[in-house]
Amino acid sequence: MIHESQLPRSCDRCHSLKERCRRANSINSCERCTRLRLTCTSNRPFKRPGRRPQPYHIQGARRQRGSESLDPAVDISEDRKGDILAIFNIPEKLSEEEAWLVHRTLANNSFIEQFLLGPSFCNAHRKSLFSQLCKAPALLQDAYVACVLSVPYPGEDPSGTLTEQRLDSSYRRASAALAKLRTLKVENASDVSSCLALGGSILTFVLRFGGKDSLAICSRVLGLIRPVYESHTNKLPDADLGFLACVVMCETTECLLQTELPTLRFRPQPLESSEYVDRYVGLCGTLLPHLQELCHLSFAMFHSTQAKEEVMGELQKLKTTIEAWRPIVPPNFTESYTTSEVTNILCQTHVMQLAALLILHRMQHPFGTEQIAALSMAHTILRQLEVAKMVAGRTPRCIDFALMAACLEVSDGRERSDQLRSASSIAVYSPRFIQRSETFISAVWEARSLKQSPIYWYHLGLVTKHVNVAELSAI
Repeated sequence: MIHESQLPRSCDRCHSLKERCRRANSINSCERCTRLRLTCTSNRPFKRPGRRPQPYHIQGARRQRGSESLDPAVDISEDRKGDILAIFNIPEKLSEEEAWLVHRTLANNSFIEQFLLGPSFCNAHRKSLFSQLCKAPALLQDAYVACVLSVPYPGEDPSGTLTEQRLDSSYRRASAALAKLRTLKVENASDVSSCLALGGSILTFVLRFGGKDSLAICSRVLGLIRPVYESHTNKLPDADLGFLACVVMCETTECLLQTELPTLRFRPQPLESSEYVDRYVGLCGTLLPHLQELCHLSFAMFHSTQAKEEVMGELQKLKTTIEAWRPIVPPNFTESYTTSEVTNILCQTHVMQLAALLILHRMQHPFGTEQIAALSMAHTILRQLEVAKMVAGRTPRCIDFALMAACLEVSDGRERSDQLRSASSIAVYSPRFIQRSETFISAVWEARSLKQSPIYWYHLGLVTKHVNVAELSAI
């Protein structure tokens, strides 16, 4: 039975016009409907009296202003606290609030999807993260919590500023995770899995704040697993391959930019494993060894560890190999993934191949010379990213290295900035990474403008090592 207080006090027409509804009593037609000779009705649905409940994220924001707890926005019911701790076998060091935060954030596709090629990879990635946490909670809990605390929670503004308390807590957790990485020992395949999960989580945190120390972390992780990895004849499980490809790709990118050597040689999946598509590098797994070879040749040219003629010959052979490279496409590729994901993966293979050829070009010809070929490759990369974004309806993932290589050829500073911010998939997650990229590219262009000495690709390591621009241009 409907209470009298729930009856509409205005007719439907007055309510829609947001005007006062005047009538002699609740039975007669109102003055407006009578004057216009319209039927006066009150047929809109009844609503419960009282104030509507506020959205969850607003409730959390209000609680946060008046509380000093770790995460006042998290509402943990008593019947869930014990369940979460039991599910993940979390030791007492991880608070109930933190355990629930890890669960809620990793269960949120919008967070995980920032780092993967598409939603189809989210469940497998989430399962891998949770299984590793259950297997080695004491090792991974600090790294996981550091990542969760360093980003806005689900429902919060992605570009919002974190409180000092949140930042302090995330840094303390990250420091604890790094301490565990320094003392970690890897003796078997199970240790390899845990080490890769730890390294990948720390990298996620470091990327959030610009990625400056990425190379040191990658080198440490890959150095720890190298003895077992190189002696392990069987291929790693797909869950571990995802973390491995991520760390290897990150290290290879930094080695190319800093003129350093990779820690280990990546072994792509065997040819018979044609159905495997990596959640980070997609179909580019067989291209990674060629990118690592570029690192070795760049290092050799900068440090003159080989005769120049010998290195140039190897560069030409590698160029032929990369030009002939084609990804291994699974038989049911287009049926297994969404149109957006297929577009992203195919775009990634094309722009990464072009980026490798562009680097080869700049190892043979200094910046500012042989411009027609260089600009053609750079503009093709940028155009491919633009088309993929239009077709897929979202920014392509895992293509930032190719984007940076192309932007090094763009002379206009504003255009470079626009391209980095619009085409990068991690621009929202890590504005500091974009700022770091802009600073790096601007420093290269500043050195080029001095025109004192030709600058090849293998000289870029001096920029990342904060060498004075005048010194770089006087090589």
